[in-house]
Amino acid sequence: MADLVTFKTQGHVAIFTLNRPRAYNAISAELAEEFEAHMRTFEANEDLWIGVVTSSQNKASKPLAFVACCRLPPRCAHFILLMFSRLPI
Repeated sequence: MADLVTFKTQGHVAIFTLNRPRAYNAISAELAEEFEAHMRTFEANEDLWIGVVTSSQNKASKPLAFVACCRLPPRCAHFILLMFSRLPI
């Protein structure tokens, strides 16, 4: 793999980072293959509840993030909604 997508975890959160800043993180066949491999890792680990996709940045942009997938126990849903309601838009 060429590290077009990095994958790390923090607690119950998986963070996928797209690393093609020169191409504005456009999806290529290679990036899609790496992302799919990391998604399989995410899906196989029941301790990971939330997947966040973010992007590396070039000099003219800021990194962006959004929730890509979610597997939450019911008790966590309220907390997550509260967290996202406080994000600046």
